[in-house]
Amino acid sequence: MKEFNEEAATGQFPSNIIGVACIATGRDGGTWAYVDESGNAIMPSASYFNDHPVFGGIRDMIVDGQDMVKIPKFYTKRAPVCGGVNNGKEAWWISDQLIDGFTIHPAFRSGGSDIDQIYVGKYQASSDGSKMQSIPGVIPGVSKSLTTFQGEAAARNTGDVTGFMLWSAYHWSAIQWLYLVENATMNCQAKTGAGRVNRWSVANVDASDVAQATYRGIVGLWGNVWQWMDGFKTIKGVINLWDRDGNKEWVSTEQMPAALNEVIYPVTFLSAKDARYDFGDLFVAATSTNSIDEATAPALQYFGKSREYFPYVGGYWSDGVVAGLWFVICYGDASNASTYLGARLAKV
Repeated sequence: MKEFNEEAATGQFPSNIIGVACIATGRDGGTWAYVDESGNAIMPSASYFNDHPVFGGIRDMIVDGQDMVKIPKFYTKRAPVCGGVNNGKEAWWISDQLIDGFTIHPAFRSGGSDIDQIYVGKYQASSDGSKMQSIPGVIPGVSKSLTTFQGEAAARNTGDVTGFMLWSAYHWSAIQWLYLVENATMNCQAKTGAGRVNRWSVANVDASDVAQATYRGIVGLWGNVWQWMDGFKTIKGVINLWDRDGNKEWVSTEQMPAALNEVIYPVTFLSAKDARYDFGDLFVAATSTNSIDEATAPALQYFGKSREYFPYVGGYWSDGVVAGLWFVICYGDASNASTYLGARLAKV
């Protein structure tokens, strides 16, 4: 296996393309290998991701007084490897440039246009009473409905300030893509830290165990409180998504996850697509197992089937090993509110 870095990359493929191939599904997070654009096994140098214009470009920012994390736009490709030792293995690639076969991740589309970056709340959301916040040293805001959180996020858009919103399925999946390609595993608790998942109460958004669940400055991605998420819902089990062009228009995909009204752990992921949606952007179980130890993504997924439901992600303070970056429960009415259900701010 060759080392891969900016200086060593040669041939027709630019060095800013990096991917991972799923060599084997299941078994506690899957077996993964770093690959170049052709699917050849590589080993990134120790500094590769910090030097990469996307991964290394993720930065803490203060925006309208809020602690946010800027993520530069990137392009993705999900497809089987063609040829070589990894022939037929499914792979996920990221590029900082628009290369043939890649498409811009939909988190970087707004109102039908490309945008250069998105901003995600560094911390789980809190509230100043009327506006959603992302600040340290506070308990996350809970016991509010999806619609209330949506309103508190939008309330930041006053004067010259625009673009604040509740984070969406596309913000969430952009982070999942980045995490997977950088870490070559879906077992985030084992790779990064358990997070606050084995306690009896909520903690501050920057508490030490909450901060175990951090990826490139985004704190508490799993554990502490569940987080409402926009842009995704099920209607009688059928998945509806926002369109990929950033217009926030609902599209019925006519697709269902691996099981409904049942706790599942993903083995493979939906890939259906048309002009307005692409499940290649997301990580929704296409096949699943009832054993977390046999899962490619060892995190719980649950989708209701009886009416319109909206998702919350990540897991909360006592979810234990089932919490994680691929955890999603889509079983809440928009009016639901609970002491273990919070949110996260975003901005485009």
